[in-house]
Amino acid sequence: MKATVHAGPPPPSFGDYLRQELARRCARNKQYSLRAFATYLGVHHSTLSQILRGKRSITRAIVEKFGFRLGLASEAVEQYIAAEAIRPKHAATEANTLLARDTAELLEDWRNFAILELTRLADFQPDSRWIARMLGIAVDEVNIALSRLCRLGLLRMEGGSWKDQLGDAILDIAHFQQAALRNFLNQVLPVHTGATIAIPSDLVPAAGQRIAAFAAEFLHWLEQQPAKDEVYRFEIRFAPLTRR
Repeated sequence: MKATVHAGPPPPSFGDYLRQELARRCARNKQYSLRAFATYLGVHHSTLSQILRGKRSITRAIVEKFGFRLGLASEAVEQYIAAEAIRPKHAATEANTLLARDTAELLEDWRNFAILELTRLADFQPDSRWIARMLGIAVDEVNIALSRLCRLGLLRMEGGSWKDQLGDAILDIAHFQQAALRNFLNQVLPVHTGATIAIPSDLVPAAGQRIAAFAAEFLHWLEQQPAKDEVYRFEIRFAPLTRR
C-alpha cells in the first residue's frame, strides 16, 4: 500500500494518524474493523483499542512498527517519534479525547449496535427500562450507551421520539462501525484529502497552473460569502516524492 500524501499538515499526533487511517479503511471496505486493523499492524486488538483511546502511551517502538507497516516514510516516522516525546499527555482537547474514546468503545461494545437496532422495531419503546429488559442488561448500561450514541450523532432523541440517524440504510454491524468512524472523522478532523499518483514530469508546469487557477477561484468564492464566523487554513500541496 502506498503512503498517502495529505493536503495540509499531517495529524498532530500518531494516535490521530492511526484513527484517521482506521476510518479511511473502514470507509473503503464496510467489512473492515478494529480487529482487522490490529491484525494488519501485528498487535492485539485490545492493545490497539487502548492506544486509540489514549489509555496507552505511544512509544518509539510503536511508532516505528506501525508507521513502517503503514508505509510512512522514515522522515515522517521520526517526526512522529519526536512529537510524541514532547507532547504533553493533556495536549489533545478534552472534547476530542472524549470523542475518540466514545468511538473506540462504540466499536467494541455490542450493546450500542443492539440499541440502535431496537429503535427500528415497530413496537420499540423509547424507555431505558424497556431496552434493559429486551437486552438483559442494566438500566445504567443502557443510559451510558444512549449518551454515547447521541454524542456521536448516531441517535436523535426528541421528546418521545427516538430515531437512528443512518436513514433507510440496512443496519448491520459493518455499516454501524463505518458510520461511527465517519462521524468521528467529520467531527474531529478538517476537510482532508490526498493521493499519491504517478504523472509525466512534463505536465508539472500545466498542473501547477491548474492548481493556481482553482485556488484563486475557490478563495474568491469563499471571500464573497457573508456572515463569516470561523477561520480556516487552505493549503494545496503538489510535491514530488521521487528523485531523479
